[in-house]
Amino acid sequence: MRLLKIAAGLLLLLALLVGAGGWFVANTARTKLDDARARLASDWKAFEPRVVADEARWKADPLFAPHPGGDAAPVLFAHVRFEKDGKPPPVPVELTEALKAAGADWAKRSADFEVSAIDTAWMAQLGSFGWWDVEGQGTPLERRTFEVMTEPLPVFTDLQAFAKVRLLQGLQSGSLVEAGKEVRELARLCLTNETLVGAMVGTALLGIERRAHEEAASRGLDLTGWTPISEADQASLRNLLWAAQARHTLLAPEPLANRPFAVGECTSLREGVGQALFLRGYLGDDLPERYASLAKTLETSSCRLRRARLAWSSTGPAAGELPVKGSTLCLQEPGVEPTDCAVPDGVMHLPFARAFIGRTLAVIATPDWFAKYREANVTP
Repeated sequence: MRLLKIAAGLLLLLALLVGAGGWFVANTARTKLDDARARLASDWKAFEPRVVADEARWKADPLFAPHPGGDAAPVLFAHVRFEKDGKPPPVPVELTEALKAAGADWAKRSADFEVSAIDTAWMAQLGSFGWWDVEGQGTPLERRTFEVMTEPLPVFTDLQAFAKVRLLQGLQSGSLVEAGKEVRELARLCLTNETLVGAMVGTALLGIERRAHEEAASRGLDLTGWTPISEADQASLRNLLWAAQARHTLLAPEPLANRPFAVGECTSLREGVGQALFLRGYLGDDLPERYASLAKTLETSSCRLRRARLAWSSTGPAAGELPVKGSTLCLQEPGVEPTDCAVPDGVMHLPFARAFIGRTLAVIATPDWFAKYREANVTP
């Protein structure tokens, strides 16, 4: 919603600048968009060798290899909440808060936590499933319109809590190998659900698993058959998944946009299509080639993304689109009545107005997808 507030202020400025003034402001927004695209192109040129190396490390890893079995959603959603569903936390709040307070030492302090009564037996089934479809049959998203900016998602923090509980049970019993394998399977399934949050939580679970392994090793427990993902490898996966998101953004330059990723492709396509759909009323005519490219990719992709395809193919404005109305830019937080910011709908018909708004929002809404490589001081 911060984007809308920013755009509202900019739109008021645009309303004062008609004719040549409006063209100048819109062209300035185009320059910023082109500059952002140029930065993405520069980043891709600089970091592509590292991305390729990380991709080679992960594309054949068991975490991403085809896995027999069906959809894990029925089992997972029997134990994991969906946002705003009103259900109580599956792991007691007191315990999750205590684990949070323990920070990185939660595994070292395993004796401090009472976890024996928490049901984690269902986690033994996870290895028998092939994927996790968060919008499949019987899920809250099955018949919901595709609105990537606002739609509810699974409460992935529930999974992190369950992972720690299961590993603590293993530490307390002295038999940790099976617990570690179950958490690895949970991470694998998170990496198949085609959401960026799910992928990031799946990557984080690898670190949770590793901490338990390190603690068990320090105690001299038998860890035969269980090797955790190293910290360096976990970081490379995180960096790769983050960079993959850049491919399907509206600002992606051709060398990047035309380069499929072996890891993170479906997550990237979901995020990119969601952003493009959100701004379609503003940029569909301004960036026709980019929209056509995304349409082709979505049509030919092997990713599930059923709701995204349905929304994209709609003939009228889809639920996930930002309405082309002045009042739209006055919205506050979800559930809060819009304020009167005095932006008439007629402003949208000013020359260059929609392009100005769309270009501005596209630049603001595109994160630095190569930040993880930059922060790690990675050089090709």
